[in-house]
Amino acid sequence: MPTRKFRELIAAMPEDRQRRIEKRFQKSLAAMPLDQLRKAQEMTQLQLGAALLRLRLRRDLSIG
Repeated sequence: MPTRKFRELIAAMPEDRQRRIEKRFQKSLAAMPLDQLRKAQEMTQLQLGAALLRLRLRRDLSIG
């Protein structure tokens, strides 16, 4: 059986299922302690801080 990339598998799924999977993924990321998240993403503390700052700014700009 040939291997497929995970993104290909997700892309072949119905949109509503993709949204449910993304929602579960985001929920598990939010519950993960920052040190585990950083290690899982192979990021330095500085890189993680910059990414979190970008997310926060994007969120703040979309609210206002």
